[in-house]
Amino acid sequence: QLQIKAVRLLPGFHNYALTDPVLDRVNELLRKYHLPLLLTLRIRDERSSWMLHPQKIALDEITVYLDKSKDIVTILSCLRANEMSKLKEYFHERNNLFTDVSGFKDGNFIIEKACELIGSAHIVYGSSAPLLNLQSTVLLVDRANLPDETKAAIFAGTSLLSQI
Repeated sequence: QLQIKAVRLLPGFHNYALTDPVLDRVNELLRKYHLPLLLTLRIRDERSSWMLHPQKIALDEITVYLDKSKDIVTILSCLRANEMSKLKEYFHERNNLFTDVSGFKDGNFIIEKACELIGSAHIVYGSSAPLLNLQSTVLLVDRANLPDETKAAIFAGTSLLSQI
């Protein structure tokens, strides 16, 4: 009835663990309705939080969740480079696991490095707008030293859309 297209979880902001048994029910519903999951690891830099202090999501929680939800299309939103490098095997094992570019704040040539590490087919455009500046993430992809067709696929979410 509501024409829901995806489900977003924000465990760090809503203070629950990815190992919470209630997420088993969420996964059942994701499977039943063939919905992708946007697992938002952070919304903004944790160092700038002065009023609300979101919980950091532990890497082992992420891996436990990913192990239990291998058949669910999942986008890890706001993933940082060090986390990506630790999760690279998950990306290599699954064709339905993605990250968006909204968390790529780890220095120069981060998209190029991410393409080498996990493959461009696992990267989709995401801006975290309206919280973050939309133009900065557009420029991040647009100015990357990548073939135009790779940039177009990232912007269009070609690999992701083929999974939904």
